Amino acid sequence: IESVFLRLPRKETICFSTQVGCALGCSFCVTALMGRLRNLTPGEIVGQISDPFFGVQFDPSNSIVAGEDPLVLLDRVKQRVVSMHASDRYLEKGASVEDLQRDIGKLGYSPLLKHGVTGQGMNDYGGIFRRLKDVNYRGWISIEDGMNGLDEMRASVEFLKKMRKQYFEV
Repeated sequence: IESVFLRLPRKETICFSTQVGCALGCSFCVTALMGRLRNLTPGEIVGQISDPFFGVQFDPSNSIVAGEDPLVLLDRVKQRVVSMHASDRYLEKGASVEDLQRDIGKLGYSPLLKHGVTGQGMNDYGGIFRRLKDVNYRGWISIEDGMNGLDEMRASVEFLKKMRKQYFEV
């Protein structure tokens, strides 16, 4: 696992590992000798960066798409969350979590996952908001919705207003 800070003439770049080992096989690189062993978890990736100005936009639905448990991921990065992207997913009728897990890493975005009203899908927003409250979160909550019409968007906005009031307003 490597992290590198590159200071170039016109910019600065931070490169950090997303996997253990490397499959490219570059002759000059010792890491390539071991081959690619596994992908790092999002928490392991974020943990490589100690800069206080580096923050995380937490997207619980993307955690599901990536095969991660959103609450486990949030526990790893909650101190660094600067914004949250709220949306929700549900499984296609007749599909199981096991079916979804078989798709992860093969298809990109699994056709088994569908957009839905925030708060009515697979994300545990009570658990998410509790964790954010525990770290005194004061960042933005953006919303991704309306894929199935404005009525869903309105329902999602109302849900998020209720959660904000319950967890963050005095």
